[in-house]
Amino acid sequence: MPLAKTCDNLTHDADSLKLHEKLAVAEQYYKEKKYDDSILLYQEIVLVHRNCGQAFHMLGKNYGRLAQGANWLKAIKYAKKTREAFEKAHHLNPSSKDIKNDLIEFYNEAPSFLGGDTKKANKLMAK
Repeated sequence: MPLAKTCDNLTHDADSLKLHEKLAVAEQYYKEKKYDDSILLYQEIVLVHRNCGQAFHMLGKNYGRLAQGANWLKAIKYAKKTREAFEKAHHLNPSSKDIKNDLIEFYNEAPSFLGGDTKKANKLMAK
């Protein structure tokens, strides 16, 4: 599902066009592996549109990509942000299979000191 479609119900005013433009640009940055640029736009989006679960999900995916290529200390910081964004996205949109699967993957792969938790992963899989 295109990202812009998932946040349609959040605004119907003059800001709607701006939101959709930012979502499209942020998504393009992600595809181009410009994760820092993408993160900046998603952060702007979630500050204004706190109920856009898909924007939180993509924010988490960007942090996750940065964690994969970072040194150990930075990876810890990014992993924590990844988990927080995925958990917020799942809270806002619990019916999204993509969000749920990414959160399960995080819980299964991350060490416990970063929020990894196989019990949480198994509980989510059972839902």
